[in-house]
Amino acid sequence: MFVLLNVTVFLGAFLLFSIELIVANALLPGFGGSYLVWSS
Repeated sequence: MFVLLNVTVFLGAFLLFSIELIVANALLPGFGGSYLVWSS
């Protein structure tokens, strides 16, 4: 049971991080294409 919980949490975090990168790549050109936009 503990292993299933660990795998589920890891998979959820991995998928969320992947989706975040895809959305950032899609939105970045609309804001000028600079990585400094995200750090401000």
